[in-house]
Amino acid sequence: MKELTKLEISHGMDGRIPVSRSVNQRIFAHLFGDWDAVKSESLLVREGRRVDPIFKVKALLFRGRLPEARIELDALRARPGTQCGLQAEAAAEAARLELLRGEFGAAIEQVERSLSLLPPPQTVLSLTQIRALCLFELGDFGGSATALREAEGLGEIFPHLAPTLYLKVLRVKLLARGGRWERSEAIARGLWSSAAPLNPDALLTLLRLDLDLRRERGLSHSFLALGAYDVSRAMGDDVYAALAAVDFHFSLPAVARGRADARDFVLAAIEGRERATRLLACASAEEPPTSTTAAGLRGFRPGPIRLEPGWRDEVSACTFRAKSSWSTSGLSIRARSRGIRASGR
Repeated sequence: MKELTKLEISHGMDGRIPVSRSVNQRIFAHLFGDWDAVKSESLLVREGRRVDPIFKVKALLFRGRLPEARIELDALRARPGTQCGLQAEAAAEAARLELLRGEFGAAIEQVERSLSLLPPPQTVLSLTQIRALCLFELGDFGGSATALREAEGLGEIFPHLAPTLYLKVLRVKLLARGGRWERSEAIARGLWSSAAPLNPDALLTLLRLDLDLRRERGLSHSFLALGAYDVSRAMGDDVYAALAAVDFHFSLPAVARGRADARDFVLAAIEGRERATRLLACASAEEPPTSTTAAGLRGFRPGPIRLEPGWRDEVSACTFRAKSSWSTSGLSIRARSRGIRASGR
C-alpha cells in the first residue's frame, strides 16, 4: 500500500514515474506511463506471484478482465488483518469495477464506502471523479456539478493524474447539457492545447469528448467513434473499445447499421463486455433510457453515411498505426479517410 501511495503522489504531482526493478512499479509504469494494458497483463502473467494484489486488480481492470478483478478484490477484502488503508483502496477499485460494468448506483455505494475509510488525497480525487461521472450518467447533473467542484482543489494538487482531466471533460459535458455550447466548445479546444503532448489516455478522453459534443449537436461523428476504437484497441482497453463500437453503431443510419459487416464489427467488439452490451440494448429499447449516454445515443438522428468497401480492413490497420503515433492530427486524418463518407453535416 505504501508503494502504491508513493507512486501515485509522485506521478500525480510531477508526472514522473521512478525507474525501478520492482515488479509493482513496472506494472504501474506500463499502466500509467505507457498506458499499455497488454504490457501490464504480460508482466502479470510472468510475475503474478510477486505482484501485490492491489496492483494486480488495477492491471485486470484496465485490460477489461472484470470477473478476474472481482475475484482478486474479494480475496483481498476477505484477508484477515487487512489494513484500513488497503481496504479503502480496495473499495475504490470496486467502485471502478462497477463503473466499468455500467452499474452506476453500485459504483456510488463503493465510493461512499471507500471515503468512509479515509483514503489518501489522490484516491479521494479519483473517487470524487467516479461519483461525479456516475451522477451524470444517472441524470443528476446538479449532483454531478457539486461533486466536480469538491474535487477541483485536489485536481490542482495532482495535475498529472488522469481523474483531473476526466473532471475537466465532465465539466464541458455539463455545460453542453445546459445549452452553453460556445463555452463548452471553447473549453474543449483549450483542453486539446493544454494537454499536449498527449498520452494515449488523454487522446482517447478528448476524442470521446469531441464525439459527445458532436452527437449532442446532431453532427456526424462516425470518424471519431472509430478513432476512439483505434486508440482503445492500441492501449489494450477492451471495455472502451466496446463502448466506441456502440458509439459507431448509433452514429450510422439504419441502412448502414443493418449491413452484415457493420453489425458483425459491433457484435464482435462488445462480446463479453457487460457495459457495452447493456448500453446497446438500453439505447435500442422502447423503454426510457437508464443513462445519459443511452439517451444521447437513442436521440441522435444520423445523416447520410456510406461505408466504402474495405472500411473494416482500414479499422484493423489503423489500430496498429495508432500505437506507433499518438499524433492527434494524424489520427483525425486517418479516421476521416477510412472509407466513411458523410454528407450534409
